[in-house]
Amino acid sequence: MPSKPKFFLLDAGPVIELNKLGLWPEVIERAEIWLPSIVARTEVGFWADRDGERHAINLEPDLQAGRFRIAEGDTAAHLDVLRKLDSQIRERVHDGELEAIAVLAAWKEGPRPAFCCADKMAVVVLCLLGLSETPIALESLLQRIGLSQPLEDKYREDTMRRWVDDGCRRFAQGDGLA
Repeated sequence: MPSKPKFFLLDAGPVIELNKLGLWPEVIERAEIWLPSIVARTEVGFWADRDGERHAINLEPDLQAGRFRIAEGDTAAHLDVLRKLDSQIRERVHDGELEAIAVLAAWKEGPRPAFCCADKMAVVVLCLLGLSETPIALESLLQRIGLSQPLEDKYREDTMRRWVDDGCRRFAQGDGLA
């Protein structure tokens, strides 16, 4: 059960963007944040500035201090999600997103966290699994915790709404399900 009033599971893109914007410390202070284990351990390593210079991201001190938590998907939940999707959809979802989706689909510990991502196919999969209320844009996450920042389109609420609408349409048509 979350100890802070706002509860989110984040994919790699939003974590990288928050670090790039210098907002990561503020977000993990104001909200209960979980990361899929694959995202935390392998997908978040750096952000690049406008000149292409890489800036390292080290999540380990925040993890060790308990400022965010790791969500690990189990094999059965992972396989259950994969069985429900057609091969074209399965191939377009990244490992960290798939772990997050499996965790969300199997969630039983009270209120399910909102999933913050910036990848249309992950949002479509959530909708195909009947979890269309789960995705949240980074823009909306920031607003919910009292922060604001200009963001790229893929992090904006209007983009997320379009992705959810497309996912719900596909769900209604059975497009993408095995």
